[in-house]
Amino acid sequence: MLVFSGITVLAAGLIVFTTFAVTVAQRTRRYALLRTVGADRGQVVVIVLTEALLIGLAGGAAGVLLGYGVAEALRLLFRVAGVDLVIGPGDPTVLTPRSVLAGLLTGLVAAVLAAIVPAVRAGRVPPMQALRDADRPPRAAVGRRSARAGLVLLGVGAVALAASLPRGGDGAATLDRVLPLGVSAFAVFAGLALLAPRFTGPVASLVGAPAAALRGLPARLARGNATRNPGRTALTATALVLGVGLVSFTLVVTASLEATQRTRIRELTFTDYWVRPDGLSSFPADATRAVAAVDGVKVVSAVRPAQVRVSGAALTPLAVEPRTLMQVIDVPVVSGDFAELAADTGTGEARVALGEDLARGLGAGVGDTVPVTFVGGGPAAGDAPARVVAIYDPRRLPYGFQAQMLLSRDRAAAVQPRQGDTSTFVVLDDGVSVEAIRPALTAALRGYPVLLQDAAEARAASAGRVGSVLALGLGLLLLTVLIAVLGVANTMALSVTERTRELGLLRAVGMSRAQTRSMIRWEAVIVTSLGVLLGVVLGVVFAWLTARAVPAEIEVLSVPVGRLAVTVAAGALAAVLAAAGPARRASRVDILRAIARV
Repeated sequence: MLVFSGITVLAAGLIVFTTFAVTVAQRTRRYALLRTVGADRGQVVVIVLTEALLIGLAGGAAGVLLGYGVAEALRLLFRVAGVDLVIGPGDPTVLTPRSVLAGLLTGLVAAVLAAIVPAVRAGRVPPMQALRDADRPPRAAVGRRSARAGLVLLGVGAVALAASLPRGGDGAATLDRVLPLGVSAFAVFAGLALLAPRFTGPVASLVGAPAAALRGLPARLARGNATRNPGRTALTATALVLGVGLVSFTLVVTASLEATQRTRIRELTFTDYWVRPDGLSSFPADATRAVAAVDGVKVVSAVRPAQVRVSGAALTPLAVEPRTLMQVIDVPVVSGDFAELAADTGTGEARVALGEDLARGLGAGVGDTVPVTFVGGGPAAGDAPARVVAIYDPRRLPYGFQAQMLLSRDRAAAVQPRQGDTSTFVVLDDGVSVEAIRPALTAALRGYPVLLQDAAEARAASAGRVGSVLALGLGLLLLTVLIAVLGVANTMALSVTERTRELGLLRAVGMSRAQTRSMIRWEAVIVTSLGVLLGVVLGVVFAWLTARAVPAEIEVLSVPVGRLAVTVAAGALAAVLAAAGPARRASRVDILRAIARV
C-alpha cells in the first residue's frame, strides 16, 4: 500500500509542477516588476516556494481528513475481496498523531519539491520583461540538456531491462530479480518523460487528426492548441501515462496470473470435496472429525497454519497430515522422501520439508539439520533442530498453499493446541456419488463456519483468489488515474485563463459559445487520449517484460483486450467531464474585456 501511495503522490506532484509552471509563466510581468523595484532572484524564489509550502500544508490537512474516509472505504473493499484483516468489524479506524504528521509532511514536501523548478524559473525573469505587453506563455524545458538526460536515462533503463531478463535459473519472482526490473522500468519512464516534449507535438497531431477531420473547425483549433505548446501537453499527459500505464500493467499481470493459475489448476489432482473457512481464517478441528465420520468418506486430510522462526526470520509454514496429503494433492517433491515427515509425532526429533527457495537461502539439503523456533504455547514450543526430509516446489501447489515449509500436523498440534484448520480435503469411497453424499456432508458440517465445495467449485475458487487480491491494488491505482484526470481539468482551467484574449478574439470573429465549448472539450480529449494510449502501450510492454523476467510465476501471458478498451473509453469520457467546467467558463468570456486585456 505504501508503494501505491507513493505512486499516487508522484502523480499529484506532476500536477503541482504543471500548475506552478503555468502560473509562474502567467505572472511573468509581476515577477519582473518585483525585480524592477529591487527584489533579487532569491526573494522571488522564496515567494513562489512559500506559496507552495502553504498549498502543501492545506493539501496535507485536507488529505488527512480525506484519507480517514478512504481508510473506511478500503476496509469495505478488503471485506468484499475476501481478505481477512486483523481489524474486527466493530473496531474503530485509528487516526494517530503519527499518521496526521505523515500526511502533513507528505503534502508539504511534495508541493515544495514540485515547485522548485518553476520557482527557479521565476527568479530568472529579467526586469525588462515588465515592459512587454503580456506575459509569455509557459514553456516546459525542451532544450538539449533535458533531451540528453532523457536519452541517457532511456538508454540505461533499456540496457538494465535487458539485463534483468533471466538467462538461466528457475525464473522465480525473487527480490534480486524484481527490484532491478522496477528500477530500470522507472528509469525508462523518466527518460521518456524528459523526451516527451520532443515527440508530444507530432503524436498529439496524429491523435487529433480523426477529430479534426470529422468535427470541423473547433476540433482543428483544439488540435492546434494541443500541439502549439508540446511542453505543457507533455506535462499534463505524463500523469495520465503514469496512472493508466500502471492500471494497464496491473490488468495484464492479473489476467496473466489468473491464466497461469487456471493452467496449473488443471494439472493438479483435486479431491472430491474441499472444506474451507467461510469468512474466517480457520475453523474448529471438530469439523474435520465430523466429515471423517460420514459414511462413504475414504480419506480426510486437514491443513492448518503454524508459526516458526528460521534464522531469526518469521515464517508461516503449513501443518499437514503426511500420510494422507499425497493422496489428495500431488506434492511436487524435488528430492527426498516426503513420507518421512509422518515420523514426526510432536515428540522427539522435529522434521520438516522445505520449499526450493527457502532451502537455497539456508544452504540446506535433504538430511541436513536447520535451527527452528516453534512459536506457540504448547509443550513442543521453543527452539529445536529440525531435519530436512524433503525439498519441494511450492509454486506447483494450489494458490493459498504455496508455503515455503511443511511440517506434520502432530508437531503443530503439540506447539499450538488451540489452532484450528484452514482446509480439509475429502476423498470418497469408490462408487460413492459426489452429488449423493453432499446432503450428508452438509448435515455433518451444520453449525460450523465452513464452505463445502466440490472439485469444480474448488478450481474456480482457487483461480479467482488471485484476481481478488490484485483487484485491491487496481482499486488503489484508480486513485492515481482520478488525480491525473483532475490534473487535466486543472490544466484546462489554467489554459482558459491564459488564453482569455485569444478566446475573445475568436468570439469576436464569429465563433459561437457552443463552438468554444466544443474546442475546449476536444482539446481535453486529445490530451487525455494521448496520455491514455501511451499509458496502455507502456503498461502492456512492461507487463510483457515482467512475464519474461519471472517465467516461473507467469507462464501464460494474457492481454485483456476488453478491459483495456474500457480503460481507454473511460479515459476519453473522463476528459469530457473534466473539461466541462473550463469549457463553460471559456464560452462565457466577455468579448470586449477579453480583447482589451493586456
